[in-house]
Amino acid sequence: MKKLALLFTLLLIVGAAAGAHEGAISLYSDTELSSCSMDIIPPPEGAGTGDIWMLYVRDQGVEMGAAAEFRVLCTSSSVLFFLPVWEPYITLINATIPGNVSVAGTTQFGCGQDIVPLGYVTVYNMSDPDTFHVKVVDNPDSWSGPGIYITACDDDNTEVKVIGGAFVLTGDPENFPANCNPGVESKSWGAIKELYR
Repeated sequence: MKKLALLFTLLLIVGAAAGAHEGAISLYSDTELSSCSMDIIPPPEGAGTGDIWMLYVRDQGVEMGAAAEFRVLCTSSSVLFFLPVWEPYITLINATIPGNVSVAGTTQFGCGQDIVPLGYVTVYNMSDPDTFHVKVVDNPDSWSGPGIYITACDDDNTEVKVIGGAFVLTGDPENFPANCNPGVESKSWGAIKELYR
């Protein structure tokens, strides 16, 4: 009976932790978190373009304040990125996509929001028929050390490390993954490990 209770508790913890994270800079097809994948068929069969939104998704994390710092990478060399379109509250921009991104506003634009749109970038798939990814990863040149950072919605603009997400693009819509949201934060497994000590 104890083993059954332990197994049930373990399943509850895993189920609760699997979808949770401490905030993420994520990539989606819109600001409603509808999809993190898109079929962009290269010319001449398709238009070859699509928009990818860069969003802070709070989940179990802190409310975002006025800045974010991260890096955007693409796994295909056959893709072009147009200049990003930033939200009006983003007033300070140092960004190259793909590459390092630092954005900030003059006000704490993320306070009270669970989803904070930063802006979007249009992707042009020139010729890649295979699945490829656009990912938010650590900015290796951050003053605080490699990482993905936001400022918290507080008087000190406390810098908080968050995780990144991925966007899946493909010329073959039948091979979309079921889910490309941010994964479980590694520290979530501490409670599970404690059950076995």
